[in-house]
Amino acid sequence: MPGVPPPPFGRANLETISAGRTFGRIYWSTHLDPLGYGKSPSRFSDPRRRVDANRFGVLYLGDSLKVCFLETVLRDRRAGILDDLPID
Repeated sequence: MPGVPPPPFGRANLETISAGRTFGRIYWSTHLDPLGYGKSPSRFSDPRRRVDANRFGVLYLGDSLKVCFLETVLRDRRAGILDDLPID
């Protein structure tokens, strides 16, 4: 990583994940790439990055079926809705 990390980075609460831990992912069959990983512009892109080569990719994984379901199926359907969504 070029340069020095910004000062707030030192205060970040980072978790180290041990090797061998498993994660899952649910994806829509309409996507050509089941990994769904890319560096294309998205709603999470840093608007200050104007050079495509400087973009970073994001991959969402879950440690339970519930998390994977929420991330894939409900995330976009609940965008902007502030309320509880009970799931058993």
